[in-house]
Amino acid sequence: MPQVYGLPAPLTLHLETAAALGLLLVALGWVVFAIIDRRECILPGLPRRMLVLVLLLAWLALARDVLGVLFGLHPLLLALFAGGALLLTGMLFFPPPASGWIVVSAVLLGSGVRLACFFVEPMKSFSADALLTIERFGYILNDGVLRLAPWQSPPTSLPIAWMAYLPAYVLGLDVRLVNLLAELLIGVALAWAAIALQTNAGTPPRAALATVWNDDRVLLLWSAVFLLPAALHWSLTSIAPVPLALIALLLATLVSERTMATVLLMGLAGAASLLTMVVVPFILLYWLHRHGWWRTLLLAIIAVMMMALLCLLPVAFWLQEYLTTWYWMWMNVGDIVPHRYWAHPETWVELAGFQRPLWALGMGAALEPLQLSGNTLLTGVQVLGSAEAYQTTGTARLLFNLPQLLLAASMLLLTWYRARSMFALLSIITASLLFYLLFHPVSSPYVYTPVLVVALLWAIVWQYSTSPEPPKRIPRSVIALVLLLPLVGLPITLVNNRLPLPDHHNTSPFGVVSRLGVRVRDDDYRAMVTLMQEAGVQWQREELTWATIQRHRDGMFVWTAYPGYARGLYDYDRAIGIQVTAGIHVLALLSYHPAWFYGHEPAPLDAWIDDWGDFVYATVRRYGYERGWVKYWEVWNEPNLHLYGAHLGINTPEKYTQLLAVTRQAARAADPEAQLVLGGLASVWVEPPPVFNSDYRSYLSDVAQVGGLEHVDIVAIHPYRPSAPEDRLPRKGQLEDFRAELHAMDRLLEPFGSLPIWITEMGWSTYTGELGLDEETQAYYLVRMYLLALTHPSVEKVFWYELRNSTTDDADYEQPFFDAAEEQFHYGLLRRSYPLDPEQDDLRKPAFIAYRKLTQMLEGHTLQQVIADNTTPETAGVYWYRFTRPDQKEQPVDVFWRTGSVWPTFAADYGCAKVSLWEANGERRAVLPTIDGAVTIPEPPVGVPWYAKCE
Repeated sequence: MPQVYGLPAPLTLHLETAAALGLLLVALGWVVFAIIDRRECILPGLPRRMLVLVLLLAWLALARDVLGVLFGLHPLLLALFAGGALLLTGMLFFPPPASGWIVVSAVLLGSGVRLACFFVEPMKSFSADALLTIERFGYILNDGVLRLAPWQSPPTSLPIAWMAYLPAYVLGLDVRLVNLLAELLIGVALAWAAIALQTNAGTPPRAALATVWNDDRVLLLWSAVFLLPAALHWSLTSIAPVPLALIALLLATLVSERTMATVLLMGLAGAASLLTMVVVPFILLYWLHRHGWWRTLLLAIIAVMMMALLCLLPVAFWLQEYLTTWYWMWMNVGDIVPHRYWAHPETWVELAGFQRPLWALGMGAALEPLQLSGNTLLTGVQVLGSAEAYQTTGTARLLFNLPQLLLAASMLLLTWYRARSMFALLSIITASLLFYLLFHPVSSPYVYTPVLVVALLWAIVWQYSTSPEPPKRIPRSVIALVLLLPLVGLPITLVNNRLPLPDHHNTSPFGVVSRLGVRVRDDDYRAMVTLMQEAGVQWQREELTWATIQRHRDGMFVWTAYPGYARGLYDYDRAIGIQVTAGIHVLALLSYHPAWFYGHEPAPLDAWIDDWGDFVYATVRRYGYERGWVKYWEVWNEPNLHLYGAHLGINTPEKYTQLLAVTRQAARAADPEAQLVLGGLASVWVEPPPVFNSDYRSYLSDVAQVGGLEHVDIVAIHPYRPSAPEDRLPRKGQLEDFRAELHAMDRLLEPFGSLPIWITEMGWSTYTGELGLDEETQAYYLVRMYLLALTHPSVEKVFWYELRNSTTDDADYEQPFFDAAEEQFHYGLLRRSYPLDPEQDDLRKPAFIAYRKLTQMLEGHTLQQVIADNTTPETAGVYWYRFTRPDQKEQPVDVFWRTGSVWPTFAADYGCAKVSLWEANGERRAVLPTIDGAVTIPEPPVGVPWYAKCE
């Protein structure tokens, strides 16, 4: 099958929902076969019982949600509760006939195969090839979540579906074609059964079906009832909403961008396309029936449609893909390459947690006339790419789930009070739910729905034109109950919406590198997050290493730890989720070459660049568009160094630019709001640089010359320095301090729109080697470096490297490896120990205390004045900056230090009676009274930053 980056989001079901659905299938199987196997087609109590079942489903879902919210019960317990109650309901109302056990057994077998994927350890029990087979034919468990494989592969593990998909997969046929043929057969069978029971009410089922089979006129008529909507679906569903969506988007843009109004307009566009699908066939059938021209026309329509579907199907698919690609390019989603970044305008709905109530999934699936509007609504959110708008879809889904339940209940009431011969039609509608879930649990509701809705409308017209009985009045109490019942679960569903989305516009500059996913075991996550919160960290640079997520080429992406592999590490879902929940923003680093090239370096870029695009798409889609956790993506790490660049296949600026281009295309296809950060380029202070190494300014200039900066929104650097940040060091024949280095960066970037600068790594090591610092000096350098960076206009964020002292990749996690002479092990703000205990006395280095004091003093503040900046003889070696909060400009915070013997003697004006002096380590040095709000600050020790603030 051809590779694509733009796979739709996979359907996601939590374990409790999957278990409840399995039991729901069993119950519905009993319902259907209890009806079909009866000697009499009409069961007098059926409508009342089915109405009771609908009400019970709603109350069971509500009770399950309440239990989950109030008591935090394990999802499996909730599943057992809902499933057990459902099973009891089925046994009470619909005892299973003997012949129904065949289908019940098939359902149980399929559900067993599905759930068996939960309880295996893939890397231990199966080879890589077998694992791929499980992924393609079944369901995958990641962190208690059931996932369907992408739709290009067989999307279900149920035995009945295997019979259809396995030959197609082995023979290499287009699965979509097999889908279509299977749905045609099922739909014709349903339509035939519906009209059989509709037109022969009161006749035993076998005789009714035989009567219709021998009546060509009726068979043709009701086959057309199915075939016309099916034809509209396959030829127009993916195309017709496009102009409607474009019009809606244009109108929404004129009103306001990225608002709920836009989302609702997209929903209206989908509803309009659905109306076309339902009303047009109904009007056509009614017109043909009235004028008696139906025979010749229906035969012609069926013949032409079958030819179009079977013979011209490749052309239809090509046209759909072409228009879809054009649509996305027109919306400026990104530089989408046709046939590679394929993005379907219909988005698969994610069913995670309690977002979609069980009753809406159950009864709503059988009668889902607003599925298309929901898909198009989600398409609008996808096009807009707004994480905030996507958050509203939890509420938006309710807007079309509630009418589904109302429609289902209304049909039941209508059946109960009005037309006895519609009882059988209702049983077929129930049966369609079973077939729909068995054969194609992802994308078939918009095929079956028009069939059932048109058939129902036709049956209603037929009944009113033939029945002499006046319609019975429906009691107002029943109407009120049906209308109000769905609203009961509304608050619970809203409470159980997704995690709160982070504020991606957070302007705090304070970040660290802690790499929870790759360097911290899951039993230390909570302690690490607690320590980050204590330090005032607002941003964290999280590394997502491709080789730990996809272990084999064409293998599945595993976002949680592999069983038996690196125990407790690489659990990216938990690592990122726990930080987002704690209010910490994530800069995600997309890193390094694939696992299948490990040991075969250098890995040529062209050999894996397409696979890289797949990885980027899947990652950005998951954590960016779907979950709304990450907006900023750093592309690679230090490609200007041999270790991470040439050694891994990124051996020239041109190759890195190629990587940037593919990353941008894949990331923007996955999330149109994704922001790309140029991989942090590292300083090289050796002249000339070692082979295959370049100083970051030279490398950045080369990348800019070949167009690399066109693919990024932010430039990241790692301006490590071997001495103090104020020292002037030789670089290319000139002496530069840290401030001069940043000015040189501005001049380099100016021709390209003055991109903002993020310092995504910066630090000094406390190792015992030649360039190592003592821990007190590390703390002072930290504060001084942050102040020099944050008082530079183009620098937006600074990430200290790193939060905790590191160790070797192969070290025993529980026995930290110490080497006082190894530079890489001692950059941290925390010493290394296991278990990580925030109460440990010697855990925090002085640099941690200094970082905490820095954020306490300056978080939420902006630079108001540069009092001294080492620019005049009177202030040589003096650095003094004043910060204020927007809402407290009369209460400034000053930060100052000196690197020489000079210290100014002027009085600084604070406008208050007393000023406190604090050292970088958090200790208060003095409280000075002011004269008319001003005070002369005593000189601090050389190199020691102090803070001055009103008492």
